[in-house]
Amino acid sequence: MPAAEPHFQRVYIEITNRCNLRCSFCTRTAKAPRDLSAAEFERILHQVQSYTNLICLHVQGEPLLHPGFEEILTCCDHSGIRVHLVTNGTLLARHPQLQEHRSLYKISFSLQSLPFQGSDREETLQRIMVFARQASAAGRPYVELRFWRTEQLDSPEIQTALHVLCGHQPLQDTAFAHQKQILPYVRICYDNAFVWPAAETEKTGTAGTCLGGRKQLAVLSDGTVTACCLDADGQICFGNVLEKDLADILAGTRYQNFLTALRQHVLLEPLCQRCTYRSRFEKTTG
Repeated sequence: MPAAEPHFQRVYIEITNRCNLRCSFCTRTAKAPRDLSAAEFERILHQVQSYTNLICLHVQGEPLLHPGFEEILTCCDHSGIRVHLVTNGTLLARHPQLQEHRSLYKISFSLQSLPFQGSDREETLQRIMVFARQASAAGRPYVELRFWRTEQLDSPEIQTALHVLCGHQPLQDTAFAHQKQILPYVRICYDNAFVWPAAETEKTGTAGTCLGGRKQLAVLSDGTVTACCLDADGQICFGNVLEKDLADILAGTRYQNFLTALRQHVLLEPLCQRCTYRSRFEKTTG
């Protein structure tokens, strides 16, 4: 066993790798389409709770597409865990009681997907804003409306979306340069686009560090435990939590070697050597 149990800021749990959209900025997973069953999710959650108090229902896929989504959130309600939900928002109408789940701490709407949503995008935006106003009035959950900071902001589609979301009311500054407040508990977040690391991507080096594996962990819909939410295919496979206890996986050779290398600013895994997103977290690079 490790000398001390790791505590993760968050653990990503991919309840499904299926999605109802095909956005150009998302990677295509080589894994077969799969949903975690409610029983599998409960088993994973029970183990994950020893290491974190926040889970993020996201890696690949659209969580609201999961046929047992309400059952999964109810399980989270009973467990006391906090849930961060990431969704494109197009299936919000399927879950009219979403806000009633007390485990739902934050919901991020990936509105970078708007150009890929088809003719119903304005209806989706209106539904999202109704949800956001209700959340603001109730004081929970936090609502984040995500856009790319780059040229997407200048597109007519996004300008129309911002008008629907904000109307003519001025946006308020926050402590973060990339975030503006629309209402209490409701913010627009502008982030830089990124490139998913892949086996065919050119290596950027073997020196560096990251939060993945140290402060974050991810569990894919087939139970694969990996370092972060950018490893959609589970190339960094520490083990499978549906076959082996998480404690044993984290005590295993591959995870321990990965962790030791990161502490020494060495990128052991080929996928990490091809990842540019990690540069956001590095204090030193090489």
